Amino acid sequence: ARSWSLQSWDRDTALEKLHVDLGVSPFFAVGVADRTIRLEPSGFTFPSYEYYADGKPDSFAGKVLGHYRELIEHVSSHLRDGPPTLANSVLADTIINYERRLLERLRPRENVTETDSLRTTVAQLTHLVPIVKWEQLLSAYFHGHSIGQDTPVLIVQPHYFNGLSQIISTTDTTTLNHYMMWRLVMKYAPHLDKTVRSEYFRFQRRIFGDEEPEEEWWEQCTRHTSHYLRHAVGYLYATRAAGNRVQDNIQQAEALAQRVKTSAIESVGEVAWLPEKGPLREKLTSLDFRVGYAFKDKPRQMDQFYLDLVVKLGSHLENVFEAERFLGRKKALMLNNRALLKEETAEDEAWTISAVDTQPTYNQELNTVVVPLAALQPPIFSLDDHLALQYGSFGSLMGRLVFEFLRQEGGNLFRSNATRASLQEKLHCLANRYLALNSTLPVNGPLVAPEALADLAGVTAAFRAFESDSHGKEKLPGMQWTAQQLFFIGYAQSMCEEVSLRRLQIWGLVSISAPKKLRVLQALQQSPEFGRTFDCNNEEWQSHICHAW
Repeated sequence: ARSWSLQSWDRDTALEKLHVDLGVSPFFAVGVADRTIRLEPSGFTFPSYEYYADGKPDSFAGKVLGHYRELIEHVSSHLRDGPPTLANSVLADTIINYERRLLERLRPRENVTETDSLRTTVAQLTHLVPIVKWEQLLSAYFHGHSIGQDTPVLIVQPHYFNGLSQIISTTDTTTLNHYMMWRLVMKYAPHLDKTVRSEYFRFQRRIFGDEEPEEEWWEQCTRHTSHYLRHAVGYLYATRAAGNRVQDNIQQAEALAQRVKTSAIESVGEVAWLPEKGPLREKLTSLDFRVGYAFKDKPRQMDQFYLDLVVKLGSHLENVFEAERFLGRKKALMLNNRALLKEETAEDEAWTISAVDTQPTYNQELNTVVVPLAALQPPIFSLDDHLALQYGSFGSLMGRLVFEFLRQEGGNLFRSNATRASLQEKLHCLANRYLALNSTLPVNGPLVAPEALADLAGVTAAFRAFESDSHGKEKLPGMQWTAQQLFFIGYAQSMCEEVSLRRLQIWGLVSISAPKKLRVLQALQQSPEFGRTFDCNNEEWQSHICHAW
């Protein structure tokens, strides 16, 4: 803009304004984990260096960067209100090269020996990254909290932060400004004028291969409202639109989840390669479930939660800015001692997703599986389904999420080097099985193997929970399948998905999750229970089993 000048621009002021007032995260993201300030790498359009590494125009990564370069050029040209300091093509190269430089500091995800996180203090953080005025920035971010040199901080991927000062200090002011302002544009592109929104949507569609038409503005507004007012929208869905079987759905889902959890705890004792069973049992025993929606039977507390949200007439963008500040204030409250949290803040902390979301999730900080109400519908869950199908679909999903901590924490759960070595041996075996499963769906085996272990453990726990249930074993009239076979059919059916070729290419590059078709093949081929149920236990079948769970 015309008001910008090289002499008056201040890096620390800009960084604080972006993080605190606008919810933009250049260089790093600020959050809260278990009453502790959490810092993690952020500020790149693509999540991994692999996207930036191969610049050949005909390669997949090269095409992705080409689309990104085009987005920067078109949007920057549209938004400029004065003479450009750089040609649009040069600006695009500057931003891409700078993001590439930052991502070079991220460790390869396959490197399991490097420390994932570091618990430290603001004083040590300042020593690690002296170019950022941490105490000033964090005091502004967590307004009302006393932030000092001894305030604890959790750093995710400390190797990245170790090199951050050197990168920032050797970057000229103009490049820093262009990079930080581009992060602002990418954050708010979905909320700007139609030209920018269309360019952004076109970029997303080209990257992920989506064929859906561009959303109408009212559809986008609905999505934005659901994001910023997730508890309110979820409450309306649960009480006005979800039908008259809400409580029955919740009760049955909770009962199934608890049975699968009990089965999961029991299954740990049968894992031969795991000498150190205590940490897993303790983690599983303390795990909790949240099923349904936030502020159930607490409308007054929900009103209190939204009391300080400012809504203005006439300006969508101003309301988005206010909503970002509102979410920032709510995040700051999470630093309070849990015993001192107000009821509405505790409810917000527990429900990290809205009731209208369709994907259950695992909250690592609270060791809780959160199941939104909208997830309790076919093909994942239906009260009208045979019990075998309920266990096979919803039960297996709960089992998978119950063991999600094993994927996220891995060897960090265990003190024994022998246990860690055994875990890596099983993960290595699973990683090597993908190519034989389907050579046309390439994945990065070491990245997705932890997911395969969680899938297998989850299916096993769900199947054994079904076997121990006194109901649902009768064979249906006219049905050729046994109840046990229906369980696995339900599991496979619940994992159906339609995926574009472009998304498959991304999976092969950097994803920590495999296509669901591969996940089903891997879990079932590794499952002795599946082999027995469908009479597959011949020598060839046995030779493929890693005996991972």
